[in-house]
Amino acid sequence: MTPKLLLAAALLCGLTACQTCPVPVPKIITKTVNIPVPVPCQPILPPPPAYVDTPEALRATTDLYDRVKLLLLGRAQRQARETVLNTALTQCAAPIAPPVPEPVPAPAATDAH
Repeated sequence: MTPKLLLAAALLCGLTACQTCPVPVPKIITKTVNIPVPVPCQPILPPPPAYVDTPEALRATTDLYDRVKLLLLGRAQRQARETVLNTALTQCAAPIAPPVPEPVPAPAATDAH
């Protein structure tokens, strides 16, 4: 074989090795990710009740029995109000349950022969 033929064969083999494959098209996948975002807790509270043991009502009583009865009723009203406020506070302090993720569909099977 002649040196020119060997050189041509070597160049031909070298050029075929430089052939590139087509660049694959990037596949864009969009996914939704649920992230809990803290929000300020603003419970809806009923207005405070009109308490029965106001200073005017206590001054208007004539005997000790009526005065104590008003004080006990006022205490019961305040305890009921405290229960409502504690319930609202407990709901605000409770941790937020993470959202349930949606199932991801399986990729479609393709037949590449």
